[in-house]
Amino acid sequence: MIRRSGHARSTALALGLVLVLGVTACGTESSPETRTAPTDGSTATTPVADPSEGTATDDHHETAATGWDTREKSGEGRRSGAETAPARLESVSTQEHEGHDSVTLTFDQGTPPYLAVYEEPLVLHTGEGEEADLPGAHGLKLVLVFTTADADVPLDGTTDTVRALGHLGSFEGESALGIGVGQEGAERPGFQVTAEGDTLTVEIAHT
Repeated sequence: MIRRSGHARSTALALGLVLVLGVTACGTESSPETRTAPTDGSTATTPVADPSEGTATDDHHETAATGWDTREKSGEGRRSGAETAPARLESVSTQEHEGHDSVTLTFDQGTPPYLAVYEEPLVLHTGEGEEADLPGAHGLKLVLVFTTADADVPLDGTTDTVRALGHLGSFEGESALGIGVGQEGAERPGFQVTAEGDTLTVEIAHT
């Protein structure tokens, strides 16, 4: 009579368990994770992840940066000519459109890098934290990077949406403009920013 050690019995038991699992797996038609082609003639599709639930694609990031919403917008601008010289603001104008109003800034040689963001309260761009006294329910700050301090450029023209325009000052090579947006009690309207040629345009939706 052959006596097996405890180690030999454990090995034989493990091998038997592996064989049983292998036979069971072969007998399974498909697991819940298995994707099979449809049999009714339709086309199988692979689900696409919701960008809001995971990592966003580059296309989604671009949409988020330039779309009609209330989030911060930024861009590199479009400089031409004297790249090493600061951009010089030449004029600012306001226009009314169907569904939105716009503020257009014109520069001498292309547009500078920019940042547009709602700021509550709206603060002067001097590094001292002083609040700006600008009419409107909300304050939209437009920071222009590497620009000259042209506070003498007139800021004329208001609309029902663009309640006021104002120079917010300069700090460390940046200058800023403030846009007073909306009637009192109105929610923040969505906006987008477009740089094209020598113009930088902020479009603000009607509320």
